[in-house]
Amino acid sequence: FLILNDTVSSPRLDCVVAVLARVSRGSASELIKKELVSVNHTIIRSVSLKVRENDVLSIRGYGKFRIDSIGPLTRKQRLHFSVRKYI
Repeated sequence: FLILNDTVSSPRLDCVVAVLARVSRGSASELIKKELVSVNHTIIRSVSLKVRENDVLSIRGYGKFRIDSIGPLTRKQRLHFSVRKYI
């Protein structure tokens, strides 16, 4: 595993995908709508799905990730999250 730490504005799927794939939120929404993103081995079409701890995200072309933790809030009211990327 490769451990990644970052922050997101909310636990919505489009925000998390944007950070993990290093793309804009609009591009992340397009990836989701093109059915290139799955959560817990199920293709998701909703950009507003709330990602939870221990969810497994697969982004075709970018990799597979496991969410370790979400929170606490930073001083700027963003959520800190920790992710493991499968290598």
